[in-house]
Amino acid sequence: MIWGFSQIILTVDLHWTPCFESFTCTRLQVPLDYANSSAGTISVAFIKHADPNASAKTHDILYNPGGPGDTGVGELISNVVNLRNFLGDKHNIVSFDPRGVTNSGPNIDCFPGDQADEYIFISTYIPVYALAGAYGVWCSAAHMNNSAQYVGTSAGAQDMLRYIDVSHNSSNSVRKLWYYGVSCGTALGSTFASLHPDRVGRMTLDGVLDLNDWYSGELKANIIHADEIIENFFLSCYKAGKEKCVFYADSPRKIEQRLNDLFEAIRVEPIAVADRSKVKSPTIITYEVMRFALLNACYAPQFQWPQLAQQLLDLENRNGSSMARLAVLFHGPFEGSTVLCADSNSRYNLFTLESFTQHVDLMKSQSHWVGESWLHPVECRQLQITPPPSQQFSFDTTTAVRTSFPILLVSNNLDPVTPLVRARKMHAHFSGLALLVQDSMGHASDSAPSNCSARYVQEYLDGMPPLPGTTCQPNTLPFEYAD
Repeated sequence: MIWGFSQIILTVDLHWTPCFESFTCTRLQVPLDYANSSAGTISVAFIKHADPNASAKTHDILYNPGGPGDTGVGELISNVVNLRNFLGDKHNIVSFDPRGVTNSGPNIDCFPGDQADEYIFISTYIPVYALAGAYGVWCSAAHMNNSAQYVGTSAGAQDMLRYIDVSHNSSNSVRKLWYYGVSCGTALGSTFASLHPDRVGRMTLDGVLDLNDWYSGELKANIIHADEIIENFFLSCYKAGKEKCVFYADSPRKIEQRLNDLFEAIRVEPIAVADRSKVKSPTIITYEVMRFALLNACYAPQFQWPQLAQQLLDLENRNGSSMARLAVLFHGPFEGSTVLCADSNSRYNLFTLESFTQHVDLMKSQSHWVGESWLHPVECRQLQITPPPSQQFSFDTTTAVRTSFPILLVSNNLDPVTPLVRARKMHAHFSGLALLVQDSMGHASDSAPSNCSARYVQEYLDGMPPLPGTTCQPNTLPFEYAD
């Protein structure tokens, strides 16, 4: 039994080895640049959870959990039960670490071999604009003349094509991709479908990014429903009562006012956290960190709102320990920025403080509550990593592509960062799309599990896309998980 990818031999085809107790693993050698073999090769780590009744006709569903920068290997290991409930038992579920992530090359760590220096950097409180610039300069120097330029999404799409080309479990003469992508994983899926529309077997995209917005690097199309979700926090907390929502007040508006008062108090006097059991070095809970925590909780209200209520109550009592982890995440490092910046390829760059200020103002106009936390384009302002010409992808917005099987889009009715309107916009880019709407709040459908949605997804995998107008309800509502 293998417990680490360093123990697995690198091969040019798929040699599956038992790993992590109930999975099999392989390391696939792929070119850094499919158009230039002299650039060298890297390894991509794959992990499979097999259908116990697998046959030669059983399909592999490639799964990407998003990010960018999230480990598909780790996500499959930790979330296999939920994925099986959603995708069913008729298929193998295969995930992978995309280029530059955890078990896959190339190494794009900007602090190679020095975790202590990395922690000192990310735990220092300095303004986001200056921090992003410093990180970009540092990271560019760390990766000068190395292979970090080859980690863009279009390269990942080519890696998936290579996987299905060397896969031995397909009975089709032309092997096709079966794929489930979440959040940024929908950009990977859409890119593959744009490049290889005739190689789409089944493709489910859940929490759909606007591909044009992603490749432009602007990320201006994301948070338009965030404030509506937070308004629902006030209402849901009130309906749940003080036993389930500890930030309760006797009306939704009073809960809103209570939060406004707390924001103002933290703006005037941030809270220091020096509890050694909670932090590795002194940390500060600021107004900006609170905004970030609010956005983070909107990703999965069913699970995170009770925790958010407790964090807010703790802050009222001048105790920031429960929010300390989020403070560290807020200050970096900018996980996934290398992929975002490679994909946007300097099309949108906040080089000046004036342009950054204008971008902040735009985000604040879209969301009063969390606009100041959605500032990802600034991560690219000094990051000088340019993909090779073969991997510089521009999304064609003028022509609708017809795939060999219709793509299924899944979207929550209220998503804090991938709004439903952007999923509907994809109809202009891919012909014959099917759309499943889940009447819930949160980022992607797995933020609010739904037996109804799982049933329609499994029917789609069997070849029956849902009819137009299909809507599902979640199994539970926010605060129903609270003890």
